[in-house]
Amino acid sequence: MPSEGEDMTIKETKYHSNLLNFYISRGLEFGGDGCVCEYFGTPFYSVIAESDKGEFLGAGTVTKINDDFILDAVAVDEKQVGKGIGTALLNALLDKTRKLKAKKIYIVSKTPDFFAKYGFKEIDKNASPNMSCCIECPDFGRTCFPKPMVYVF
Repeated sequence: MPSEGEDMTIKETKYHSNLLNFYISRGLEFGGDGCVCEYFGTPFYSVIAESDKGEFLGAGTVTKINDDFILDAVAVDEKQVGKGIGTALLNALLDKTRKLKAKKIYIVSKTPDFFAKYGFKEIDKNASPNMSCCIECPDFGRTCFPKPMVYVF
């Protein structure tokens, strides 16, 4: 996890807007280069990962649009990538969403191989709910190639 001998805690936070700058710093589509949006849906559930020393390691947010659950963000501090933190965040978000009796959760991902390892399947952008300003961006499919995906519970 964070470093040898250090544990990690995943906990819920209600401060969704405090996570936006972190998500942007990690390259998620919340701003910049003509694609500016905040959470596309209503932030519904966010989690953060912290080391046992209180160091912020990463975060994830699920939003909701009507009855659709959207995995809006999962990001890990750049110094902590490859330590299982993204997996822990994803599992916490999926577990909570499953407990809410969701049938599906959608994502538009720049790292589809990561999400495919956990059961997400690529779908046509026209088969997904309108869940991201990313799909509407003029760079989508030209210089930026994120994939709309779905996880079925």
